[in-house]
Amino acid sequence: MKDQQSRDVQVWIARLLRTGMIVSMLIVTAGLVAYLYSNGKMAVSYRQFDSSRLFEPAAFFNALRQGESTAIIQLGVLLLMATPLARLILSLWAFLKQGDRLYALLSLLVLCIILFSMFLEAVA
Repeated sequence: MKDQQSRDVQVWIARLLRTGMIVSMLIVTAGLVAYLYSNGKMAVSYRQFDSSRLFEPAAFFNALRQGESTAIIQLGVLLLMATPLARLILSLWAFLKQGDRLYALLSLLVLCIILFSMFLEAVA
């Protein structure tokens, strides 16, 4: 019984990772196609990089609502980055459900470290 539960959890985790990767790839591809359609003939300048709007949540969501291609690409990348985090949360839930306290504690510790580092980056 426990082997079947473990196998089921592994299947769910594999599906989660596969789905997250495919969906994020489709979103990035859609954003890239939209970007190339609207900016494909512009001259590219690699000498300067404007990062002023890159990581501002308000500007990101506003650009996403307006359908800007760069925001769509960024959404796909964020989803790709969130996929392993979702895997960790699913694993934590599975370990708690199976009563495996050691691995649940380790998963919780890793989750706390990741969230803490994200919080520190947001504050800095």
